[in-house]
Amino acid sequence: MPDKSKNAYRHYILIIVAGAVFTIPAFLSDFYSGHNVLTHLLWSRHFAEQFWSGDPYPRWLMNMNSGLGSPAFFFYFPVPYLFTNLFHLPLLGLDHSGWLQLGLSSASALALSGIGAYLWLEKLVDRNSAAIGAALYMIMPYHLLIDLYLRFAFTEFWAFAWMPLILYCSHLVVEGKRSAILSYAVVYSLLIMTHLPTTLLFSPVAILYNLFLCKSNFNLKLISRIIFANILSFGLSAFYLIPALTTQSNISMNIMNNGLYNYSKNFLFSSLNEQPPDSHYFLSSLNFVTVSVFLIAVLCFYLIGNNNENNSKQKRFWMTISIFSVFMMLQASSFAWKALPLLQRIQFPYRMNTVLTVAVTALAAIALSTIFDSRPKKKLTLNQRFALVLFSSFFLSQMIMTAATVYARATGEWDPEKQRVIKQELYTSPEVPEYRPRWAAPSLLYGEQQKRPAAVIEGGNAKVTLWQPRRIVVATAAEKPSDLEIRHLFYPGWSAALDGLKESDLSVRPSPEGLVSVSVPPGHHEIELTLQRQSGEKAGMSISVLSAFIGFLSLSRLFNAGNRIHDT
Repeated sequence: MPDKSKNAYRHYILIIVAGAVFTIPAFLSDFYSGHNVLTHLLWSRHFAEQFWSGDPYPRWLMNMNSGLGSPAFFFYFPVPYLFTNLFHLPLLGLDHSGWLQLGLSSASALALSGIGAYLWLEKLVDRNSAAIGAALYMIMPYHLLIDLYLRFAFTEFWAFAWMPLILYCSHLVVEGKRSAILSYAVVYSLLIMTHLPTTLLFSPVAILYNLFLCKSNFNLKLISRIIFANILSFGLSAFYLIPALTTQSNISMNIMNNGLYNYSKNFLFSSLNEQPPDSHYFLSSLNFVTVSVFLIAVLCFYLIGNNNENNSKQKRFWMTISIFSVFMMLQASSFAWKALPLLQRIQFPYRMNTVLTVAVTALAAIALSTIFDSRPKKKLTLNQRFALVLFSSFFLSQMIMTAATVYARATGEWDPEKQRVIKQELYTSPEVPEYRPRWAAPSLLYGEQQKRPAAVIEGGNAKVTLWQPRRIVVATAAEKPSDLEIRHLFYPGWSAALDGLKESDLSVRPSPEGLVSVSVPPGHHEIELTLQRQSGEKAGMSISVLSAFIGFLSLSRLFNAGNRIHDT
């Protein structure tokens, strides 16, 4: 049974401090060694610029691609960047480049993941074991070393914050807490809008865990509460999810599943020969981390024993999840990946480490609780002591490995050419290939496009009078019907109004290079171009607003019913 000590706040403080301490190298080294750091840095910076300029959800980043614009956030996950916006608040006067803000956001994500793990594990074990388990969750090698320091998989790193909170909310739903359904739906929707691949991998675990918790109290009302909570979560995230899933044909998303990014070339132990030499260190680290963590799962399974029935059920559940997670990362599971096209969208089978991390955290916390419970009654057996030493040695070695890797990369010499490329990309803000509109010519997305005129018209003059996200106004003067070309990428939804007339029939189309092109009549005119909200955006927003209203209504009814019971 969970310990009801009143000193839980100390654990929260320690977890928050640990989140800051474990991410100190990120602040000091500017993440330069992370695979995806520049992409997330540029997105974060441009996302925040537009947000604090009055754009509440910057789907179209107007200054990406040297000012050509980018539709990245019609598809990419907004929640981590919305949190990072808090550190871009102009009043704070922090680093303009955005490195510090990414570090602060990463520290927040790590601390939040620890708090979520603590709340969840407290439902399974005593508070001391839950606190230690939460700390272990924070320093699990795939979570900290791989996702933060080697890959800088920013959104997947943030997803670790929501998974344990979902499991915690599952307990609240089963316990019948009044706010449990809405809490579950909100946290689950945050996971959806943080990292869809992790959502896809973790959702079966969440469903099975709900059923596992319901076994002793299985009834139709409880099942309906769980189903309603899941439906509500998808409704709350619909304003992101529907446009992201229905408009992928507008970009080059197929790149994400071709070549080296295909799932078949990213299984553990069999992908070294499929990948370039500069990836071998990362892949070797990944193989070592996965095997080590699974061995810890086996040790914890042994340490838990069978003296406590509830612990025995939990250990069998999480050990099964661990075994399945590892299997799905191996070449032997390729038949499942081939049979399930949706699974292939995950790209990298090694992402199953997210689920493995959660499972091993549960096993570790239960094992620690078993050890603590056994101390007053009897001594640990020799085998249990040996297993505990291995368990402790593993986490110590992982921390040393993380520290050594970060130190080596932070203090190593930098290739001058690499430094030049970094500076150039920080200036031009190139978009990753998969999020470029499919009409854009590849040659257009390289070089300094800022040097091109913002607007050009054949045989006349064009002057931009307003340049905002999703809205551009140009004054034109031409002697004959002409084509106006805007230095902005074409994307479905761009419309043009002539002299303020919304019903004017101006044709907007992609130029041969993929820029916005408009046919304008002769004379002096004002052309207003607007990137209109399409049906997917409108439908998603309507569903999310309706879902939020339903969630608020259900919560109000529950609290009113509770107050009536209390009054009687």
